[in-house]
This record gives sequence, structure tokens and C-alpha cells, in this order.
Amino acid sequence: MADTVMRSGSPQVIDYTPSSGDVAQGQVIVLSTVQANNTGLGLTCGIADRAISNNVKGALSVGDGQYNCTAGSNVANYQVVYWDDTNNKVVNTSTNNSLFGYVVDRQSASGDVTNSTVTCMHKPTTRS
Repeated sequence: MADTVMRSGSPQVIDYTPSSGDVAQGQVIVLSTVQANNTGLGLTCGIADRAISNNVKGALSVGDGQYNCTAGSNVANYQVVYWDDTNNKVVNTSTNNSLFGYVVDRQSASGDVTNSTVTCMHKPTTRS
């Protein structure tokens, strides 16, 4: 299963050449993580909207798309979320995770959405 599924938007893209294996469509690629003191390192993660073969230049979406993702913790609408690359889910914990963006539709009016699908606006840039 893909890490993310694009729902809508016109994402900005950057060139990306994987060097440690093929990248699947929908896979989130960590470019940097948020440090323990919550300072950012710029662009934090991209999404492969198309599969990319190892050592072949492709493209990563780096913002402005809306994606379905699995929540790894109970998140609220409009909350900032981070990419947990170990579990391939968005979470509300910043430390050692990558800024993903914001929840725009938790797809549940009530209850815990952990391990459920949420829609997130991909905005992976931070300022130090």
C-alpha cells in the first residue's frame, strides 16, 4: 500500500534521484527531520506522485497537494502533523519526525482517528 494517495491540488515539484532503491508511487521521502528543540531544517519531505527507478531522475512533490494518509496518533482538523518514517504515518509528535503539513479532514466527526485515514495539506517547509 502507498504511504499517501493524492486527492487534489497542483503540487510544486523538485528533481530527485534516488540512490538507495526504487521509490514507489505515493511514497514519502524524508529530506530532513525536526530536531529535538523543534527547529526546522528547511524542506522536510517530498512525495513521489509517480514511481521513480533507482539512480534515475524523477520528481518529488514538495507542497500544495492534498493527500490521504494514515494517522499514527489522534489528530484534529487543522492541526500540524509530522511524518513518522518508521511507521509511515502522520503524527502530532515533531521530535525526530519530518513536518508534513496540516490535517484538513480527519474524516470522522468524533472518536479517535489513530490508524484511520485523514486528509492532509502537504506543506513540508519550516523556518529555523
